[in-house]
Amino acid sequence: IQDSLSSDDTETICLRYSQKDPRIKYFREKDKGQTDALNRGLEKSTGLYWTWICSDDFYTNLNALEKLCTSLDNERKKSQLAVGAFGNSKYYDENAKVLGAFNDSFKKNLEEADLIHDWPISQPSSILLRSRIIEIGFLNSSLYLGMDLDLFLKMLNEKRYFIYVDTYVAGVRVQSNSKSVVYRKKTAENALTLIRNHFGHVGKLRRSQYVMELININLEKII
Repeated sequence: IQDSLSSDDTETICLRYSQKDPRIKYFREKDKGQTDALNRGLEKSTGLYWTWICSDDFYTNLNALEKLCTSLDNERKKSQLAVGAFGNSKYYDENAKVLGAFNDSFKKNLEEADLIHDWPISQPSSILLRSRIIEIGFLNSSLYLGMDLDLFLKMLNEKRYFIYVDTYVAGVRVQSNSKSVVYRKKTAENALTLIRNHFGHVGKLRRSQYVMELININLEKII
């Protein structure tokens, strides 16, 4: 657990659990923002696979991570180009009410080109090959938004891919103060910038869900 000097009861709770279970490691230190905190956690990790989940999101299936790891283990015995696995996730509101599923149209293995028009993977539902993240230079610490999209794009070049596992993994909390809500337009703009920088173009505008998100935001403001 990477904690940037929380001012609530986080420290007390985390220390209590770390004393009960030696697998839980708690680090309390000032960082330079979310991406820097993620890189600090990655640097301290030792496992074959790595992922992260933020404090307001949660795992919906206690066996899901094990299923992802086992599936990726088996896939990597067939191909070393498999560098991650992901499952399904759902959106929840602040009162734990289900709002809907995350992008059910993408129930297949993902390659680099699948990210040019859409954001097909919910990061909390994924596990990633740790050595591959280190190979590409960790997460881009200059990014405040879209660091996961940037990471996925870099991980998937040269024919690498993520496998899809049909299991519900995570609940993504949609709150009024969450970054995806507060910076909704900026998130879409940032995604298009990352796509252009990576591919050299933004694909077909009529197919781009990033573009559609910008249009929808603008229409909401007009209405």
